[in-house]
Formats: sequence, C-alpha cells, structure tokens
Amino acid sequence: MKKRKTTMSNVEKYALWGLSSIGILTPRRIHTLIARYGSASELWQTPVKEWNIPRMSNIVKSAISKAQQEFDPVSFENNLQKKAIKIITIEDQGYPKRLSHLHDPPLALYVKGELKIDEQDCYLGVVGSRSRKLYGQRVIKDLLPSLIRQGLTIVSGMAYGIDSDSHQCAIDNNGYTIAVIGSGLDDKFISGNFSLVDKILKNGALISEYPPNFEARKWTFPARNRIIAGVSDAVLVVEAGKKSGSLITADFASQLGKEVLAVPGSILSTTSIGTNTLIKNGAKPILASEDIAEEFLTLSVEINKKTKPKLNNELEKKIYSLLNSEPISVDEIVLKLDEKASNIQSTLTILSIRGIIEESAGRLFSIKK
Repeated sequence: MKKRKTTMSNVEKYALWGLSSIGILTPRRIHTLIARYGSASELWQTPVKEWNIPRMSNIVKSAISKAQQEFDPVSFENNLQKKAIKIITIEDQGYPKRLSHLHDPPLALYVKGELKIDEQDCYLGVVGSRSRKLYGQRVIKDLLPSLIRQGLTIVSGMAYGIDSDSHQCAIDNNGYTIAVIGSGLDDKFISGNFSLVDKILKNGALISEYPPNFEARKWTFPARNRIIAGVSDAVLVVEAGKKSGSLITADFASQLGKEVLAVPGSILSTTSIGTNTLIKNGAKPILASEDIAEEFLTLSVEINKKTKPKLNNELEKKIYSLLNSEPISVDEIVLKLDEKASNIQSTLTILSIRGIIEESAGRLFSIKK
C-alpha cells in the first residue's frame, strides 16, 4: 500500500469519501483499482464502465455509477455532521496506523465519539459467544477490571453476550472502549443496544467502515472482525462455539502476528468447544489476569487483597468452599453436603444478606466478586 501523504487535496479527499460511501464495494477491490489508476481521484473520475473489472455484478456497477453521478461532498459532510459522525480516510493524519498493516485496510472510518488510538497504549480485543453462559460473564468480571483500571483499552464488536459484557466492564471501571460495528452508524442500526451505545460514547467510540445508512450483511461481520484484530495488540476469546465468528477474529489476529488468548472451559459445554480448540492449536490459555498482563509490558497485576470473609459455623464454611469453583444450585449443594435443604436454604439466605454470596438467574449461587 502506498505511503500516506502529509497533506491531501480536496479532490482526493472527496474521491475517497465517494468510494467509501459505496458500502458493497470491498476495500481490497478498491485498493487494487486505486493502484491501477494511481489515485482515488483518477479512479473516481473514470466511469465505472471503463474500470474493466471481471465478475463485477450489474448491481455493484449500478451502485457505483449512481454514486459517481449523484455524490455531493458538501451534502455528504453536512449529513454526517447532523448525525454527529466524523469520517477519517486512509490518507488523513488521524487514521490509525495499526490498520495500515491489514491486507485490505478500510478506505475510511466513520466515527461516533472520540477515537483515541495511540501506538503507545494497550489495546485488547475481546470476543466471544452472543449466547454466553454465566461462566463467561463471570470470567469478564474476574479477568479485566484490574487491567482496565491501569489503562487497558477494550476493543470489541458490541454484539450481545461477551462483546457487550466486555464493553460494560470497561465502562464500570472508568476505562476507554472501542466498539467496531458491522453496519453503518445510523441510530436505526445501533438502537437495539442503545443504552450501551450511550455509555460508550461518554468515554469511547463507535467505528465502522460502512456509510451511516448501510445495513449489515452476513459478510460485514467477518470483515468487521479484521478491524478488531487490527486495532488490538492481542485478542482474547471468552466462550466460543465450534463455528463462532470469534474464531475468525482469532484467525485474523494470528495472521497479523498477534497473540491469541483463550479462556478454557468445560469439555461438556458447547460454548467452550471453540476456545478449547484454540488452546489445543497453540493459543495461550488464560487462567488469571496475570496471563493477560504478560502481553502488555506497561501493565502489572493488582494483587487481590480481599481477605476471606468471616464464616460463623461449619455449614457456612462448607457452602463457601463448595461455591469457590463455579455457580451451583441449591439442589446440588444439598446432594454434595448431605444436609437438610431447610438448613442450607437458610444459610444461603444469611450469606446473601451479609454480601458474601450472590444469587443469579436459575437459582444459582456463587461467591460475590
């Protein structure tokens, strides 16, 4: 890819804007064409019928031709400003250098919020199952807070499940977070997770390579994953099924020479098949915050100085010891401890009131973090 210039003419800038506004034209194809014509402006001013691209569908040709005829940079910029969206092209100074290492870097980034990507800072991509279990939720809360408080930026895709959990963890710990979106940034496409969007924009950014009104397709999510991998120093996978899109992100990270980290899980859990397979194939197993911190020289690990709570009798001690591994139900506790259900239930209630344990959906009990 050609070296980024220090300045850019308006003609070139507007050509990049126009080309980026055609969401169905892939970056790889655009970069190939720009290389052929010498500049984005030369390409943009050449009618699409003269581009001589094999296997380009009539739908794509029609979309390009319409954009060439109708695109108005002034209206385009005004529309972005109304929506509080900024555009950063690959030729702009603010374009993340980290993305330049991709084979097909985005021609432009559309940004909501304040995008801060500094080469000296630490960025961790966190991805995982949309239908994550309580285990994955607890893993996020256990591994990330101490690192976020030291300045680790969380990069994810704002999908439900692990993505949203990781963004929320950054927010809860006053950290900065970047959400990479697989559609345009129009409110109608991000409103499904609007409460999270609002929180992210207070100390973070939403970014997309697609124009605001571009609706997500199946292929835009794998494409989005390469940006997550490109921005991040390492990628952490927390719960992933056999065919999870998270594995695509891990593959991109590996291709870029970045460390792939994976949290092991039960061999009986479908949402751990992907992570366990990654570890089997060479990904670094993550068992504690220290394992992540090792990938970032500027981070250390806060030692958890929280002392063991005071337990008043043998039953409290037995229950606490039993909950130390993973959340379990009352029935399981009764079976394992061979105690009366009424005694266990009352003890669980007392421990909950004292803030030592907590109850989650499905009447599962675990030690309060």
